[in-house]
Amino acid sequence: PLPDALPICLILGLAAAFIRESLDDAINSKEMAEEFGGATVLAAVPMVNSWKKRDKPLVVSLARPMSPAAEAYRSLRTSLQFARQDRDLRTILVTSPAAAEGKSTTLSNLGAMFAQAGERVLLVSCDLRKPRLGEFFGLDERQGLTTAILGEQPLEELIRPIPGDENLWMLPSGKPPPNPAELLNGIRVQQIFSALRELFDLVLIDSPPVLPVTDAVVLSRDVDATLLVVAAGQTSRGDLQRAAEKLGQVQARVTGIVLNETSRQGAYGGYGYRYGYG
Repeated sequence: PLPDALPICLILGLAAAFIRESLDDAINSKEMAEEFGGATVLAAVPMVNSWKKRDKPLVVSLARPMSPAAEAYRSLRTSLQFARQDRDLRTILVTSPAAAEGKSTTLSNLGAMFAQAGERVLLVSCDLRKPRLGEFFGLDERQGLTTAILGEQPLEELIRPIPGDENLWMLPSGKPPPNPAELLNGIRVQQIFSALRELFDLVLIDSPPVLPVTDAVVLSRDVDATLLVVAAGQTSRGDLQRAAEKLGQVQARVTGIVLNETSRQGAYGGYGYRYGYG
């Protein structure tokens, strides 16, 4: 009886593995991210446990400069430095397919890494719906980009130095507007980005995710390149593919993908951070 049972057990085991693989729609490898995202993975960043605490954002490149995550951001910096040799990439949009995939964390750490390399770096908090960039550096965001767009204060007066780093600055988001996409789609934003491009060596722009709202797609037309952040074990293949398609429709220049949280096992739940379509 035992030999006859072995093939059945083997078939059932293979069937279970196939079903499990079919149901697991999450991006879990570099090859999968490149296949569905249509761009090269420039860096794989391991999970940092404190990232789960959204009330305590961590710039690991500054707090733990010798950690594996910090080393991954150095690798990302090197990859972008090579890309910048081929063409002038001075304004880079950092976004993700959906929420809570690590775009603001990636932008903060990448900015710190370029500043450590001696470049004058500006971080722009352009997520006008749920601005969070200021929390990473303890800066107030009540006045900033929207203040400049509306002409209420000169742009230069709204740029804030980040404490402890003479090469790193931030332009906060300003007061959240009732119509973010429409405000970002105006000529004034293009003029502001053009001015910032002349003032800094590198301008990194944080935006909402691609799929829930149209802000990132609108902004991608006004920058030199777009960096797409994907959370391993969380971002679905369909979401990544749809995000890449939406950016492709406006001919956005996606310079690469960051595969984030690569050491996490399985798909963790969200963080209560959601975007609406209203």
